[in-house]
Amino acid sequence: MPIAPAAPRFPLRETLARFFRLDPRSRIPLDEAARLAGTTTERFRALLLADGAHDSSTSIPWPEAAAYLFDAWPRARILDALGPGFAEIIPPDFRLTRVDWSLPIFLVRALGHQAARVSHARGIDDYVADLLYCAIEPETLDAFRDDREFLRAFHFPVLD
Repeated sequence: MPIAPAAPRFPLRETLARFFRLDPRSRIPLDEAARLAGTTTERFRALLLADGAHDSSTSIPWPEAAAYLFDAWPRARILDALGPGFAEIIPPDFRLTRVDWSLPIFLVRALGHQAARVSHARGIDDYVADLLYCAIEPETLDAFRDDREFLRAFHFPVLD
């Protein structure tokens, strides 16, 4: 069976490594950001326009490119591809851990269904992580105001 020419391609490890070694204050050419997201420059530009960017841009800030990368691919796949050599770039608290929770079956079924049908979802793990991220309340953030590692992970890929 032939591979569809428009099928998204996960970036090579070398491409990811090169990207994560860049200065987070740099700008990324649109064609490179598109490759990281597994799409064409034209489709990526359309996505940027839909998100409110100016159509004359030829590059985007590194944190924005990183956010699109993490929106395009499962976190686990990106982190696995990078390997442990990127500990200085990827905040330790951003890495994944298994949890053992008991939830009602209907919730698990509903979230699995939603994750499968939402176009930007990268699987149930990332879908639930995104929901939980959005549920962090200001009071909780305030409780972690002195926890540098928590805050680095919470704000990643913005590295200020």
